[in-house]
Amino acid sequence: MNRGSEWALGLCVLGVTALLSSNAAAASGSSAKNFSCDAVGKPLTESQRPDWDVFERARRSRTHLACVDENTAKELEPLRSRGGANAELELRIAELKGQSNRLLAFEAKKDDEAKATFMGMAFGVGMGFSQAKDRVESAAIAADGTVRVLTREKQSPRVILEAHYYGACRKLQTCNDGTFGFGPFFGIATSSDSAIDAFALGIMFGVKDASAGSNGGFSLGIGAVLDRKVKTLARGFEEGAKVPAGVVDVVYQTKSKWSPLLMFTRTF
Repeated sequence: MNRGSEWALGLCVLGVTALLSSNAAAASGSSAKNFSCDAVGKPLTESQRPDWDVFERARRSRTHLACVDENTAKELEPLRSRGGANAELELRIAELKGQSNRLLAFEAKKDDEAKATFMGMAFGVGMGFSQAKDRVESAAIAADGTVRVLTREKQSPRVILEAHYYGACRKLQTCNDGTFGFGPFFGIATSSDSAIDAFALGIMFGVKDASAGSNGGFSLGIGAVLDRKVKTLARGFEEGAKVPAGVVDVVYQTKSKWSPLLMFTRTF
């Protein structure tokens, strides 16, 4: 892969990531505009209705918290200016009620937003393993004139920076709970001499951390990886076959090559 192709690949990854990120932000980050706080007295579990997807629950939880703050302020305002023997007690009771309602609303918002973040566009660092058949490190010409492979690199462990999006499966109830998801992933691996040494893509399955309010989790990805520089035997050289007449050394070639990939990643 030449330098121009490398840059094109990098721009493609960034473009797809930006597109998915913008879609996720539009779905999960819509502001709580044009809402009415008249119904804020409904039970807090209203924000957990199963027919709302994970992103809508997060938005409504933000709305609910804003309504709690607004209505608490409206309730406390006349109490602060009221006189009488019981005024201070009534004010204190109203303040405690407001604090309790806000705490419940805040915890619900925190948990719903964590689930929406986990299901949306997220990034992780993982360990991947790829399988290649014809990756050759060293070979020699045997006494009978055939090519003998001395060192072969079949499995290649690598650290991969990946981005994934689980929001597409939120129509399924198992995904809409916000604790499990699956969707596409894209990743890159770097090396000391190249910013993008390999490009990976595939499908990823993730499980969110059990703790409430955490948007982290562990994921398993299955896909393919494109290596920029794979060392193989040159054309005309095959393992176990005789070398062309007059050849005294094995000749190699470097090319781009796809390989199957299995990776484990930690979402952050």
